Amino acid sequence: MAERIEPINAIGYAQFHLRGGGKALLLLMAGVVLLVGVIAVPVAVSANNQLRDAARDSLPGLLAIQWLVLTLFGASRVGAAIRQDLTSGVIESHRLTPTSPLAAVFGYLIGGSIQALAVAATVFCIGVGLTIAADMPLSFWLVGNGMALATCALVWSFVALLSFTVTQAGALPAAGIVLAIGAQGLAAIPGFMVLVTPISGHPLWMPGFTSGAVPPGYGFTVIADLLLAGVFVLASARRYRSAVTDAFSIRLGLLLLLIWAAISSFGLAQPLSLWTRFTYDPFDERVRLIAGICSLLIVALAPVVAAARAAVMPAEMFTPAHPPRWQPLAWGVIPLSTALVCTAPLTELGGNWILMPHRQFGTAAVVLIMLAGVALWIAAADLRGRTGWASAFIWLLLTNLGPVIAELIREGGELDRLPDAAIVLSFSPVAALATLWNRAPRNAWPGIAGQAALLIVPAVFFAVRRLNSRRAVAGPTTLASSERTT
Repeated sequence: MAERIEPINAIGYAQFHLRGGGKALLLLMAGVVLLVGVIAVPVAVSANNQLRDAARDSLPGLLAIQWLVLTLFGASRVGAAIRQDLTSGVIESHRLTPTSPLAAVFGYLIGGSIQALAVAATVFCIGVGLTIAADMPLSFWLVGNGMALATCALVWSFVALLSFTVTQAGALPAAGIVLAIGAQGLAAIPGFMVLVTPISGHPLWMPGFTSGAVPPGYGFTVIADLLLAGVFVLASARRYRSAVTDAFSIRLGLLLLLIWAAISSFGLAQPLSLWTRFTYDPFDERVRLIAGICSLLIVALAPVVAAARAAVMPAEMFTPAHPPRWQPLAWGVIPLSTALVCTAPLTELGGNWILMPHRQFGTAAVVLIMLAGVALWIAAADLRGRTGWASAFIWLLLTNLGPVIAELIREGGELDRLPDAAIVLSFSPVAALATLWNRAPRNAWPGIAGQAALLIVPAVFFAVRRLNSRRAVAGPTTLASSERTT
């Protein structure tokens, strides 16, 4: 009796059959061919039966559909597959199988999106035929689909990470709505504009793009997409391995921050016109710089939070790979992350940063204070078995918005007077960055000193929690030794 052949990836195989298997995919592909044929007939008729003109007019729209299928439809299927297994508890049985976490994540990415991949493969074959019929270079269609695959790899891996991390129902749609509302503001973030270049810069599906040559900046965008996708896949694998494990370890968080710093620096070094053609009111260079620093600060939370938790890790959780002697070095991640965040100002200043040390060192001080405050709150909460995100978020909210609200109240709500209150506003970290990088020199150091003084609050909380935890551990040990003595 022949032995049963095991699938290469059990999770991907299961997701494939949950979506109907091969017969359902063949029917879906046939439906796509039929739908494209129904749409293509009127186009061919309107082109006076000129097949070449009809094919040329259809290709940009077909490429845009390909992007939508791969990014939106594929991402929704990946997220739905992961959330379904998390909700039903099936993922716990998957974790008991020999499938490695990395293979499991790829199983969800490929198996969950198999319908989108089937549609994309059908559209790709149709596009190849239309490109040949239109007498256009095949590189046009290949480049467009290659860019779409790189973008969908980033989007799918990010959605997978969110699905493994965010378990509250409705959180992902709410995040999508918030991002849609703040889309114009996201255009100020240099790293974000590098990633969305194929959409906002010079879209490959625009009618004028038919040469097949890669527009400037696209090569770096592909590299950035794939690097970030790799980091997100590794983080998803950590969450798949255990629901209580942080998505980012110290090393993985530092790698993410390093990649994002390189992307942000590259975005700042290039003119805004390279990344977008739809921003009618281009942002000032200083606004882009501050937005880039803030985005780096958010990304820096990944290694800093992991370091804060490692610094207070209980002794029984240490392994030979992570011995206790390395525990004090975890705090060194904070200055290292600060240095990576400050690469954006170096890019903006170029060779002139030595001539403006107050801006560079002021930025480093603000970043260091913010990261240290978050780390102290997280570490203090971890000592009590809590996450600490709520206290850290409240801390960031109060320190950033508190001085601005206080000054608004003092000025009677008149926004025009706010820029003149540089010293008061510099008590807010974000406002201090704006003060430091204002075109007119302003003194932000009194506010930065005030921010450093406020670190006493989380430091005291951490010191008290640390002392209590050591007493709790020392109590049973002392009692046991006294019993042995008697």
